[in-house]
Amino acid sequence: MKHSDGHILEVSKSQAGLWLKALELMRRRILVEQDAQTDLFGGRIEQAEVDVHFFLVALLRYHRSVRLAAEYLPPDGELRRRIDGFHEYLGIKRTMRNVGEHFDEYLVGRGRDQAIDSRSLQVWSMDINTTNLGFSWLGETFDLERTMREAATLWAEFLTSFNRAIAAT
Repeated sequence: MKHSDGHILEVSKSQAGLWLKALELMRRRILVEQDAQTDLFGGRIEQAEVDVHFFLVALLRYHRSVRLAAEYLPPDGELRRRIDGFHEYLGIKRTMRNVGEHFDEYLVGRGRDQAIDSRSLQVWSMDINTTNLGFSWLGETFDLERTMREAATLWAEFLTSFNRAIAAT
């Protein structure tokens, strides 16, 4: 079924907003001091590791939704630059998400990125406090608060372009 451009724009915008909220939800779970789900996890750090992986999934879904929605807006150089910059910023997060998603392939030596050694799958470090998280894995560090700022800036730029397009119709 072929959907109208307006339908694709509206649904992808809605999905982007949903995934931005998911990012904030995971940020809060990671940073806000809370009781670990001790019936499931060995402690707060193990729970935060799981939350980081869910954050990465939400991050890439957010990016894909904004990028798709922008394709259905009139050309906007500033929005395009912001999307391209966000895409570039996501580089290592994409690797982290992909390795996490396909850990089974990496564990048996069949991962797409042959530079990833299966021995590194569970070798990571985390610097967590109530204001930020640094998650180092696969030779890179993920800064939670910077990622949230980048996502919020992209959303603001997208909404500006979206509202300008709506006002012009």
